[in-house]
Amino acid sequence: MSVINKILYPFILVGSLIGQEFRIVEDNWQWEIDKKAHYLSSFGLYYASYVLCEGLCTDSTHHNDELALLVSLGIGLGYEIYQGYHWKEHGGFSKHDLGYNVLGILTGHIIHKVSLYIKEIL
Repeated sequence: MSVINKILYPFILVGSLIGQEFRIVEDNWQWEIDKKAHYLSSFGLYYASYVLCEGLCTDSTHHNDELALLVSLGIGLGYEIYQGYHWKEHGGFSKHDLGYNVLGILTGHIIHKVSLYIKEIL
């Protein structure tokens, strides 16, 4: 893919959404299969993002855990926005699903930090 295509691709994606209806669903905080899926997939997404950032940013100037937080939060938010525009297939945007995404990412981040701390003191 050329550099021009890489620059234009996000604008094409956003432009394709103009004129489409965005739907926000009425949802709840009940711990159901959908919420479990959002929580656990976001938990794993944090670790996948961290491994990706570790592989791409090998110098010590990068804070890969913070970068992994941003990448995973961006993916979670992006997918919820996608669901909002493609509500016929996915039901719509859910702030509760997004909340479980954030909770899963933060849980992964906290467990990661605690495990690194324990590794340092042992």
